[in-house]
Amino acid sequence: MTDHPFQALLDLVQFDHDINHLNIQIDEQKNEIEKLNTQFNEAQHALEEAKNKIRDFKKSVDEQELIMKEIGVAQKDKKRRLDAAANYKEMTALQEELASLHRQEENAEQSLLDLWNKLENAQKEFATSQASFENKRKEIEESIAKHQD
Repeated sequence: MTDHPFQALLDLVQFDHDINHLNIQIDEQKNEIEKLNTQFNEAQHALEEAKNKIRDFKKSVDEQELIMKEIGVAQKDKKRRLDAAANYKEMTALQEELASLHRQEENAEQSLLDLWNKLENAQKEFATSQASFENKRKEIEESIAKHQD
């Protein structure tokens, strides 16, 4: 009779040990799921940064195009005033202003071209990031499902 209660105690100790082992495995799986969620959030954040970069470059392009438009309007005004100039001194001043506007226009054009190149590169980078994000998302979702099982 003493053998049976002793065996029950051993079974109870083994059962408690198994439960502790399962709790440790559950905690490990939860930690792994947490790491995967963190990776997902980081990938999502990187994708958002790429989107923001594109938005910022679009803003810069629009701003530079506006500057170009303003320079064009100023050039037209100066040319109109040059045609109506009454004396040599006024003509010379307007010609200098036109030359200055022309230099500004060239600089603005170069800046605009640089911004367009940067925008195109950012869009390519975003497309790559988006494809990478989709792959990462699928991997993470599969891993999470596996760990949850």
